[in-house]
Amino acid sequence: MKKKGNKKTQSHVTVVEGVIKHICERPFLNDFIFLRAKRVDNGNEFTDLLLILDNSCVCVEIKTSNKIRLPNDLINWVNTKLAEAHGQLIEGFDAVMKSSLTAKHGWQGRVTFNTGAFRVVAGISLIDYTGPPILVTPYDNMHSGIPIHHFSISDFLDIANLLGTLPDIFKYLEQRKLLPEEIRSTIGNEADIIGEYFLNERLSSSLTLSDIAGKWQYLITKYGPAYERKLRYDEYVLFYNGIIAELHREDAELQKNWPKELVKSSDKPRDKRKYLQIATQLNKLPLIYRRTLGKRIITAANNAEKFKKSRCFYGLDNTQQWVYAFLFTLDMDRERRIRNLMQLAATACVKANVKNCIAIACPSVNSLLGFDYLFYENVRFDDPRLKELVALEPDLKITTSRAFPDPEDDVPPVSSLDLQ
Repeated sequence: MKKKGNKKTQSHVTVVEGVIKHICERPFLNDFIFLRAKRVDNGNEFTDLLLILDNSCVCVEIKTSNKIRLPNDLINWVNTKLAEAHGQLIEGFDAVMKSSLTAKHGWQGRVTFNTGAFRVVAGISLIDYTGPPILVTPYDNMHSGIPIHHFSISDFLDIANLLGTLPDIFKYLEQRKLLPEEIRSTIGNEADIIGEYFLNERLSSSLTLSDIAGKWQYLITKYGPAYERKLRYDEYVLFYNGIIAELHREDAELQKNWPKELVKSSDKPRDKRKYLQIATQLNKLPLIYRRTLGKRIITAANNAEKFKKSRCFYGLDNTQQWVYAFLFTLDMDRERRIRNLMQLAATACVKANVKNCIAIACPSVNSLLGFDYLFYENVRFDDPRLKELVALEPDLKITTSRAFPDPEDDVPPVSSLDLQ
């Protein structure tokens, strides 16, 4: 129970768990979902799930029903459940800010967080509603400066699918809080809000319901070719996301055939959790960076095959705190490949002047080798091992990037439709 006297039936719990499972199926979300968050001081559960990205979090309440209701009864039920969710979200904000807490993570198990570990950036109530847009009883959509958003479950899944990454979802929520109450108190019209966001890359407090009405249909009709072009750009993301999926499947046992003399002198992942930690870090990139990386990964892999020569490059992420390095090998034994990957990672850290690096050796198009990974965190630039690697005669020509994306990259922002 989350609040005294608010016991959940087993059927309700089962339905909620089904919704959560559906959300967790999105690989770009499941690394950041924490379930059954409880206060440490009293053991009370205070929210259905937390979305946690670095030091920011969103509290989520889910309200479902296993009954078929007539329209009037349905609207009354929606308003009643939103009132419950509103109160529970406020309770959740208080818990995150004033208490240490524990929550269950998919692969980390139950995790404990200290008081004040996160800044609550939003609250979300998800309601089991399917139908035409309805105006619900308006609530205070801002509590202590924290916005509260109401979505149907299907609308939230659409947001997740269309925006594609948790950083982009957080950015959308930051814009959505600017909307006037009449729009934020309407459930079932999220596609039109997203249409407005895609067209203008921002939302405004001056918008009205009539301004956004039919905006999604307008977007895909008037700007159909531009939207299709955006979707084609999004396809660059697939290979990048494929690396993340591969990390979730990776088995540390498969890495036992690393050359023994290299294991002690490298930061090779030594257990399943390290692979998942790499996946989580890669999952923090916004969509525009994934597009750029995806495009470069595909180009490098194809060029390695076309010119029969290995390729590599590196660049900074959006935080400027991590450098990502990629190596594409052709006709190279594994020991040489790993030595090159180690040198690439060390060089990337030193040249980019950052202490954190993920280096990935990717197979070229027809290579029989799989992936290899290195993970450097809080590198010491005075480490003799690092200096030795950087001083080695380069085996491969390393191409650099100031950051992802570079100005010359022909990859538009997440919501850009290239309307010119």
